[in-house]
Amino acid sequence: IADIFMKNKETVLREMMLNELKITPEEFENPVKLGFLMSLYLIIGGLLPLIPFIISLFIRIPFYTSLLSSMAIMMASLGIFGSMATKYTGLSKLRGAIEQIGTGLIALIGSYVAGLLLAHFITIPPGLGY
Repeated sequence: IADIFMKNKETVLREMMLNELKITPEEFENPVKLGFLMSLYLIIGGLLPLIPFIISLFIRIPFYTSLLSSMAIMMASLGIFGSMATKYTGLSKLRGAIEQIGTGLIALIGSYVAGLLLAHFITIPPGLGY
């Protein structure tokens, strides 16, 4: 029976997808649609943390207040996007949110440390910084 079953590659692939990997063919959406959604998430996710700094251009807000507000917005948006992504990952909403926030915090800390290190090598002309 196994020899007969293994002759049809399409049947073997479908069987592996359904029973071993727990993937149904209906889960595969249009890649163009998924690419568009991903780019939309990246644009929104990139613009949200800039809101406090944009507001500080019009209203005098201390830099560190804008920075902390930006970090809070970033963590909230990562949590929301992480829980939304569980539709595709199969994780619980809480775990998806925590993983996204954790990954974002690692990226945030790495970027901040890189900025501190670069500040020792690159000088900013007076008037451009806070």
